[in-house]
Amino acid sequence: MLVSAIYLIAAAFSVIQQYSMTRIAQGAVYQLRKDFEEKMARQPVSYYDSHQNGDIMARMVNDMDNIQGTLNQSLIQLVNSVMSVIGGIKVASGSVSLGDVQAILQYTNQYSQPITQITNLTNTIQATAASAERIFRVLDEP
Repeated sequence: MLVSAIYLIAAAFSVIQQYSMTRIAQGAVYQLRKDFEEKMARQPVSYYDSHQNGDIMARMVNDMDNIQGTLNQSLIQLVNSVMSVIGGIKVASGSVSLGDVQAILQYTNQYSQPITQITNLTNTIQATAASAERIFRVLDEP
């Protein structure tokens, strides 16, 4: 009964975290899209003569989607992974009895899995940084 209650509480916190992070990510991307649209509306016609329409549209659609995808998924994974690593380190630093062998195996998985996740997030974050750089380059133009 206690284990069921713990799982239900953990699930509730997970839903709250997912909702909060999604709301934050969508708000940030909404503001970025709004800023981009306002910037494009202020550009003179000569700007569009010197920049390809496809490039501008790619920044507006693809790069914004890359940023939103990273904020929605990777940020949550990153936070969970860092918290799991910290928990794994704390568990690993304590004394372990013979009866805790199963727990050690589980903790080992909990310790290494977040590191793997953080490593896998690197490519996504790099793609997002490149997308953000292209978006901000347009926003920073006179």
